Amino acid sequence: ILSMAMGLYAPALALNQGNVTPKGGLKAVMWTDSFQMIIIVAGFLAVAIQGTTEVGGFGVVWERAQNGSKLDLNNFDLNPLTRHTFWGLIIGGSITSLTAYGGNQAMIQRYLSMENTKKAKM
Repeated sequence: ILSMAMGLYAPALALNQGNVTPKGGLKAVMWTDSFQMIIIVAGFLAVAIQGTTEVGGFGVVWERAQNGSKLDLNNFDLNPLTRHTFWGLIIGGSITSLTAYGGNQAMIQRYLSMENTKKAKM
């Protein structure tokens, strides 16, 4: 519940310290999104590193993943009831990406806010 709140609040604090005005418009939104991405990735890495350290290191994590059959990369089974096959991950991942980047309201708003790519880069 707090993930999105912190993801938005932290960049807002950082930008509030600078001279960011409403005149910035889309440029300010893009900077906020960039800060948000950096904070989320940093948080993810911090949790992954801390978790890996607490269980005894990367070797232990890898061994537990192997023992739990989580690293089977050669499963090309066409049965749709089999969990985590190559085909299921490719098709499911493609649909998820299309939904996230093609049908998300925030992404569509970004796509439609500029007339062309050249103006978006300015």
